[in-house]
Amino acid sequence: MNEQPNVVIVVMRCSRVRKSSGLRFEKRARNNWVGTWAFELKEASAEREGYDKTAIGGSISLDYTYPGCPHCNARALFKCGSCGKVGCWDGESKVVTCPWCGNKGEISGYIEILNASHDR
Repeated sequence: MNEQPNVVIVVMRCSRVRKSSGLRFEKRARNNWVGTWAFELKEASAEREGYDKTAIGGSISLDYTYPGCPHCNARALFKCGSCGKVGCWDGESKVVTCPWCGNKGEISGYIEILNASHDR
């Protein structure tokens, strides 16, 4: 009997065009979450689905097959130190501007907790 994967959706905003997307994370092992793909998402739909009602934590990474942000193809992400929301990142810039709150900050560290909701 095949067991369904434990999957959650994290709301991300494109740093380039400031449009939202849903980023799918799959639990691969205990406290090991891997982002596998992203899709365009209207913020009203994200609120209705409750995509910010829980959190995932532990080792958070993107799969090597992750195709990138659906708006700009950036293949990395960051979590804002001010508002705690997620934005895509080009993987090269040392300073980023949060597409949610406008805060600027230097990229450092690892993401250990993300707000998410279980995918149905």
